[in-house]
Amino acid sequence: MGQIVGGAAKPKRCNLNKLSQIDTPAAGEHILVSSDNSMNAAGQGNFDYYIVGDGTTAATALPLHTIASNEIGLLDMNAATSSAVHRFVNPLKIAMQDLDGDTIYVADNEGNVVAKIDASGIHAIEVEAQGYKLSEIEKIDNILDWYSDALYVTDVNGNVIMKVDAQGVHSVNGKENQWAGLKMATYGDSITALNGGDVSAPISEENTNAKWSLKVARYFLFNKLFNRGIGSTTMAYRAHGGQVSWVNTITGEYVGRDDNYNYDNYSGHVTIPTGCTAIRSDGCSWLRITSMFPASIKDTINVVLIQFHNDYHQDMATDAAWVDNDTTDPEWAASSYYSSFGGDYNISSVKGGIASMIMKLQAWMPNALLVLMTPISGVYINGNENVKDLENVESAKMKTLAEVVEDIAFRMSIECIDVYGTDGINSLNHSQFITDGIHPYNDAGCKIIARAVISGLNPIVPNL
Repeated sequence: MGQIVGGAAKPKRCNLNKLSQIDTPAAGEHILVSSDNSMNAAGQGNFDYYIVGDGTTAATALPLHTIASNEIGLLDMNAATSSAVHRFVNPLKIAMQDLDGDTIYVADNEGNVVAKIDASGIHAIEVEAQGYKLSEIEKIDNILDWYSDALYVTDVNGNVIMKVDAQGVHSVNGKENQWAGLKMATYGDSITALNGGDVSAPISEENTNAKWSLKVARYFLFNKLFNRGIGSTTMAYRAHGGQVSWVNTITGEYVGRDDNYNYDNYSGHVTIPTGCTAIRSDGCSWLRITSMFPASIKDTINVVLIQFHNDYHQDMATDAAWVDNDTTDPEWAASSYYSSFGGDYNISSVKGGIASMIMKLQAWMPNALLVLMTPISGVYINGNENVKDLENVESAKMKTLAEVVEDIAFRMSIECIDVYGTDGINSLNHSQFITDGIHPYNDAGCKIIARAVISGLNPIVPNL
């Protein structure tokens, strides 16, 4: 891979149709060239080529070299001996041992490349932050001051391998963060739905406000996040599979629902928007699973985090049991997958619903690692935040639901994150995080939930 090198000044730049107007480039002089002639008076534009002078050949006669966007503006400034960057140089050199000689680039959260690293050390890239030029590697500490977000280091293939922030260098290579660059999905009820729709990297900290799944995706540097939540739904299959909802036919994203009607009686009463597909809402519904994870995306997803809460008032006592030739879920019974199973679990119970949901997700999305999560704690607690009872009748039911989820996860050998037992929300502090008694609508609530999810997902290894 070629690179643009030069002195301490920013390389010259020029529109392709103006090359004939510049002086003959000096030997070794690099000039960025905009082939679409987009450079403005301030020197800004799309630069996709460069030329290198030999001291005698006119600029128009020099060959054009193609450059990648992450190579623009590189300056060859070796800083291996700079004492000012010792706290960055040494960790980065150690990380280089896993790169087999690759060249890596450091970019801020906006995608601006600010440094290049190879086996010989760290090389600065001239950048401007709030009008201040940072053209020396000694100013890398200043870069972190000027940029409010972290810097990310990628190898030449675009794989994020480490993160640099004001606290230092954090390795996110394949050994310590195996989720970087992968795709995550969430599947659940309103506490999942509050995260919004699909999100692609990079995810800014601002965009994660009051959205726990975005905080998780940003922490692990997931490349794509598919949020699939529908409010007021359960894992157990209620009458008709719950209320009628509708999703984007192409992407599978949730669009809306009508709690007054179900999938079997909405016709003539509910108008489904153009471009949307009507579905049953409950989590074990084959129609919901296949519609929210359409064929176009289902095999690209690496992990699905599954969390529901409303089952606390469903039948949690009845154990999961297989029912031969069961057709309670009509779309499942009519599918081509049904013949391989010949029935379903007793999906009107919570345990049967969870088992059925796992079975169907595994069948439909065999490439995805499924991770069940217990519900968040601190919901449905009556009284004010100073109540000293560890739980009341309603919160005790949520604790039972958490135990049911863990039980089925263990028996089906499914990864499980215990959010209920680790999120830190209890009867003494719940009002700080659960704003309406049920939902973590504020950022504090989403942060504490995200921390529990991150702690649980961190040791889990993706499918190999």
